[in-house]
Amino acid sequence: MANNQPRYQAGYRPPQPVPPRRADMPSVSAMPSKGKGRRSAARGPQARPKRKARRGSGAAVAVISLLLMAAVGLAGYSALLYLDIQGQGGDTFYQGVYVGSVHLGGMTLEQAQAHLASMEQQQLNDWYVALQLPVGERRIVAADVDLRLDLTSQLQAAWQVGRQGSLMERQRVINQLKAQPYHATGGLAYDTEKLRTLLAQIQADVARDPVDATADFTPDNEEPFAYVDEVYGCYLDVAPVQREVERYLYSLESGAFAPALQQIPPAVTRAQLQENLTCIVVVNTEINYRSEPGRNENIRIALEKLNGLRVQPDEKVSFNKTVGKRTTGNG
Repeated sequence: MANNQPRYQAGYRPPQPVPPRRADMPSVSAMPSKGKGRRSAARGPQARPKRKARRGSGAAVAVISLLLMAAVGLAGYSALLYLDIQGQGGDTFYQGVYVGSVHLGGMTLEQAQAHLASMEQQQLNDWYVALQLPVGERRIVAADVDLRLDLTSQLQAAWQVGRQGSLMERQRVINQLKAQPYHATGGLAYDTEKLRTLLAQIQADVARDPVDATADFTPDNEEPFAYVDEVYGCYLDVAPVQREVERYLYSLESGAFAPALQQIPPAVTRAQLQENLTCIVVVNTEINYRSEPGRNENIRIALEKLNGLRVQPDEKVSFNKTVGKRTTGNG
């Protein structure tokens, strides 16, 4: 059988078939001819962007990781803060919240509502304020001023304490309640005119006019002057008393206090009388067995009119005017 294969000389290498070129592969003419440039070009323009993309994506991943860690930390802190707030109150009033004199800490809204409703009438029945006066104690009770109380109207405002704002703001308010409790006075009303009328009556009972000191002159006594001491008057200013009573009303606290009384001094005191009263003159007339009865009678009549005569400063005394005319009827 004849051999149809071509024969070549020793050392000759026939041309090799060229494999088909891919569409994304650069052509030979676009490739540098030699050196490192050829290797770089062979790898094509896509090699560099791949390395840059890896560096950029790594930084982005780091930033995202940090953000995620911060978000997780913040979420964890918020969760702890929320659990702490819930642990201190949750679905109950926080410690340090008062309506009137009632501490609501630890109560639910429904429990506080029921408790305050039962407390309202009891507080009205127990409330009083006593005025300690010189004429005795005067007590004012709720019925005297038509005192009315509505504690439950303040529940919603008290419930919101520590429940508004961000978690940090709520925590700050809750912590402040330990040192500065929240007090709501409740809906309280009373008849102001009745209170004024009552205090005016007490004012009239307390009022006292001053009494001047007096001196009685009895010439026949060894001590001719007998003194009666002065008496100071007093007056009750109801304006400060009303303010103090209203303070007890608003706080619903019972108690007693002694209102300050204003003293009214007398016009004449015993010290003034003792300083200004004195015996000016002593007159003696000798009477013995030789005196005629008519003379003795005249002396008696004259002395009765002169004895104990009060002479004011700079006053002139006339014997004839004081004793009277010398007539038969006059002795």
